Amino acid sequence: VFVGCFAATLAPRLWLGHQDADRAREAALRDNLSLRLALQQQHLKALQNQLEPHFLFNALHAISALVRGDNKRGALTAISTLSKLLRHAVESSDGRLSTLNQEIAFVRDYLDLQVLRFEDRLGYTLQDPPEHLLETTLPALLLQPLVENAVRHEVECHSGPSHIEVEVAERGGSIHIRVSNNASAHTASNPGSGMGLKNIRERLSLLYGEAASLDVLRADGRFHATLKLPRGQEDE
Repeated sequence: VFVGCFAATLAPRLWLGHQDADRAREAALRDNLSLRLALQQQHLKALQNQLEPHFLFNALHAISALVRGDNKRGALTAISTLSKLLRHAVESSDGRLSTLNQEIAFVRDYLDLQVLRFEDRLGYTLQDPPEHLLETTLPALLLQPLVENAVRHEVECHSGPSHIEVEVAERGGSIHIRVSNNASAHTASNPGSGMGLKNIRERLSLLYGEAASLDVLRADGRFHATLKLPRGQEDE
């Protein structure tokens, strides 16, 4: 009888103790997840802050080249284009998502700015995405570094003509974006190892884990950078 009474008295206390321990573990897990999320957001913000000054430097370099060449009309057009680019960059500075349509428009404006700088030395083909993908969300300012990489490692390396192609397709439930450019004798030997592409890979890893990738390949006289993204949600 004594043992039974003791067990009956102790069991609820043990149960309550286990409940308290479980709640403490759950609270610690929530705190840990919140901390990890905050650190990831801080890292993403730091990566984006690295991107924007670099992009701005290159855009201003394009305008300064027009001014030095006494191309006043081109310089004014470039300043107008730059203002559009900066507006999008500022709107994206809080790390929010963009749409594929907005990112393609941003890349088009950036390429137009570079064409003003290089004139007939640079041509580009930018494929319009399938209409049903236009409002698909993705990280802001993710595509422009791929195009900038092509300009820096190919177009700026020689005085001959260059052509950049941007293609968008959906395969197996994923979005594939390929940026390719001439791989001439003047092209950097390994243009896929730069800080811009490293930045993209870090952002993809933080946001998508192994569900996204960036692959680079030199083949058939061209350098190809292919971005694979999971199909995101469309804006309502």
